[in-house]
Amino acid sequence: MRARGGLLGWTATLCAAAWAGAPTGAGAAPPAKLRVIFVTHGQAGDPYWNAVKKGAHEGARDFGAEVRYEAPEIFDMSAMAKLIDAAVAARPDGLVVSIPDAEALGPAIRSAVAAGIPVIGIDAGRSVYESLGVSAYLGQDEYQAGLAVGRRLGAGGATHILCIHQEVGNVDLDNRCRGVTDGSGARVTVLPVPTDPSEVRSRVAGALQRSRDVDAMIALGPLGAIPMLRAVDETDSRGRLKVLGTFDMTPEVLERVADGTLAFATDAQQFLMGYLPVALFRLHELYGVMPTESWPTGPRFVTRKEVARILELSRQGYR
Repeated sequence: MRARGGLLGWTATLCAAAWAGAPTGAGAAPPAKLRVIFVTHGQAGDPYWNAVKKGAHEGARDFGAEVRYEAPEIFDMSAMAKLIDAAVAARPDGLVVSIPDAEALGPAIRSAVAAGIPVIGIDAGRSVYESLGVSAYLGQDEYQAGLAVGRRLGAGGATHILCIHQEVGNVDLDNRCRGVTDGSGARVTVLPVPTDPSEVRSRVAGALQRSRDVDAMIALGPLGAIPMLRAVDETDSRGRLKVLGTFDMTPEVLERVADGTLAFATDAQQFLMGYLPVALFRLHELYGVMPTESWPTGPRFVTRKEVARILELSRQGYR
């Protein structure tokens, strides 16, 4: 197992000690292969989830696990609930779920808890995971992340912000826009968009042409960020825009931070959301231990000053 710093180092060291302390004498069976299933709302083609998958696969290697990752093709809570039901039927040693809609997913998640399957929440659902019986949560408070982004936009002089929302119905993304509104003190217009990049570009361009007083924009994720920038160029709006930023990041987004096109991107450290649940399930299997509170993984801000190293890690799938 490779040495790691910080929280990962602590977890890896603890799990290494656990493995070392497991029975190894003559006739003792080695620790069984741990079976973990991830079910998230991550849409096909959304690069945000790549670091989660990377973390899950590295956790599988480090802690002797078999990991399966499932997600609906589009943002579809009915389809996601069915995936959770299928995961429960498979009786894994641990289930990892994102919870963008507690009402729609609650029955499926409660069925996992009732079946005695340990469940860890990630990415979405920090405010509701305990009410569903979920054991622990890794992610950020999206309203607080929105507040921090809003303050940064307000400090940049924004008076009318366009909040580009690619998953209407995702409560945590709604909370990002709400936080931006409260943190900035500015007027905020929420622009619902689909996931098709050309359609996002078209809708952002239309909004810029209709609302000539928009002077800042924030995308709720990389699916909106790059088309947003193309719309800015298409409408020749860069001169009037005081701040452009995005939640979350990909190598392409970070390249825009590096060249100054975007003022910042936020980092939810999704690798932790994939890696740590596998480690925690192994510890739970060995000793019955589990965190009792949520573990915040973000937000962090990435600006031009520190982007170089993070960009390289993003290209490798870790950030």
